Amino acid sequence: MSYFSRHNTNELGKTFLWSCMAAQISFSFIFFLSSIRSSHASVRSLSSKYLFSCLLGALSCWLMMNDWGIPHRSESGRTFYSIRYLDWLISAPLLLWEIGNLSKASFTLGGTIVLLIDGIIICSVMALYSSGVYIWRWFGAGCFGSVVFLFIFISETSGLHQYHGFKSTILVIAVFLYCLGWGLCEGGQIIPVDFTHLWFSILDFAVKCVFPFIVLLLLSNNSQHIKSQ
Repeated sequence: MSYFSRHNTNELGKTFLWSCMAAQISFSFIFFLSSIRSSHASVRSLSSKYLFSCLLGALSCWLMMNDWGIPHRSESGRTFYSIRYLDWLISAPLLLWEIGNLSKASFTLGGTIVLLIDGIIICSVMALYSSGVYIWRWFGAGCFGSVVFLFIFISETSGLHQYHGFKSTILVIAVFLYCLGWGLCEGGQIIPVDFTHLWFSILDFAVKCVFPFIVLLLLSNNSQHIKSQ
């Protein structure tokens, strides 16, 4: 396979995937320790879910590195990996459900948030398997769903939790960058496959590793503060 092939995963792309896999496995170890050592039940529960999310992401990277990630070729010959979307379809609702719980959202609101984010991901998958103008129709539907999702989450959970502003800001940035990345990489095919892996690897690392780690730190510090009072 040519190193400069725009439409396939080359050695550079495999390096990006390997780095993302290694990072997620490393944070999986941190979340595992937190899940068994923390004295606070909510921290242990969150750590277990973050652990599962990271392991799932690492498996996804490994499968794509070996070209086993349910590859699909578009009409232009570009390779897409459906396993990436399957990973998001499982892990995104899981993480958002916990964010909703932290924000003390109701069960109905939490369920609505989960359904919306899954709907956005499904729109992206449908766009992958479409052609012509239908690609952008599905992408537009996903973007519209993203706006609705962010509006509902931010407006309905406002003031319910002390870290609401922090979580909302991160969520808005992440959703915007995922949508932008899809438009430039998978939809517009402007960015080669290798750098598509880089784009989404950085986002996955931030969303699955860095953000959860910060949340656990904040929760742990808050729990220690309550106990000390």
